[in-house]
Amino acid sequence: MKHQWRGFVCGILLTLVCVGLISAAGAAPYSKWAKLDYNSIKITLNGQTVIPRDANGNVVEPFAIDGVTYLPVRGVASALGMSVGWDAYTNTVQLVFGGYIPVPTPTPTPTPTPANPTRCYPGSAVPMLENLSGVPAYSKSHTYPSDASTTTYYYSATSMPGGSFADQYDALLTRSGFVGSVSGGGSGSLIYRSAATGQSVTFGSVTPADGYDGHYFLVSVTIPAS
Repeated sequence: MKHQWRGFVCGILLTLVCVGLISAAGAAPYSKWAKLDYNSIKITLNGQTVIPRDANGNVVEPFAIDGVTYLPVRGVASALGMSVGWDAYTNTVQLVFGGYIPVPTPTPTPTPTPANPTRCYPGSAVPMLENLSGVPAYSKSHTYPSDASTTTYYYSATSMPGGSFADQYDALLTRSGFVGSVSGGGSGSLIYRSAATGQSVTFGSVTPADGYDGHYFLVSVTIPAS
């Protein structure tokens, strides 16, 4: 009979604590303003006054919102001889009759894999032009015998996408730690250098008038000798 009475009282108290919260249990977290009515609400258990306290021993006063009474879980559960725990990872109040509630272990959050990892030119930290949408793979590359540290990658100008792909490449280099400097290498060419790696990249367009066999967009990558 005593066990049944304890279960009955527990059910009543937990109903008071949880009412109004059930409808939001599966919803996204949110906040709202509410008017709390403190009317010296008292709690008794089997005729004995219960003074609810928090984990630090401070008295916590019950309150009402829109006619619904809310009781502090820890204070009420302690009066019923229950252990109280809080799982911050799942926002769950844990109640156990006379049991020990273990400290919850957080579930590791997997590190997301970038959907489009940045590809770099061979042996360098210079982002490839192919990272931009619509840019085809470079048609050929050439390393000058007199300057083995620099390799130039050729893109046919007729196959390059329209629009501001040069501006997009400028933004990609900047995000990757390359800083633009003075013009060089040819008409309209731009030089970018990374202070972290010492590597540099020059890009721009050339025409047959510059001594090439066609219209090209060139990307020249320089890797200083170590």
